[in-house]
Amino acid sequence: MIGLASRLNAEEKSKPEDVPPKAPFNPSQAQSSRLPLPSPYDKMLAIEVATKGKKIQWGKVYDAVAIDVDANSCPDKTSAALALGVKIADGLVAVKSQDVEKLNSCATQIESIAKKLGAGEEELRRARLVRERTPIRGSGSMFFSSWDSCRPTS
Repeated sequence: MIGLASRLNAEEKSKPEDVPPKAPFNPSQAQSSRLPLPSPYDKMLAIEVATKGKKIQWGKVYDAVAIDVDANSCPDKTSAALALGVKIADGLVAVKSQDVEKLNSCATQIESIAKKLGAGEEELRRARLVRERTPIRGSGSMFFSSWDSCRPTS
């Protein structure tokens, strides 16, 4: 939520001063906005806040919603880009569940989809380095502990 608020503030500050005020809303003239979408992690934080401290079984959430994606099954770049976003969201749920196997599965699929979208070897090399150098060994690992410490406090 904090990330979204800071992006909204940055967007507001970046507006040119000579922009006229917005007209009243007219649905027939509605257009797309440049409003950034919240990240999947922002949404997960909102869910945690809304559940008022009840423990969420993120592993069960992952099992219920995650899908395996074969990059070769994406007929075009639009489908591949959508699949990439879905797998990134699945990866964040895997992080929240602190399940290394699920996270590694997502990382492998994300890399495959990224290749389909034209990611170069340099981008893929950097991603592999992060994955190889991050000490993920299991529940309670340094990676998962440091990830959870990024949560805002109320």
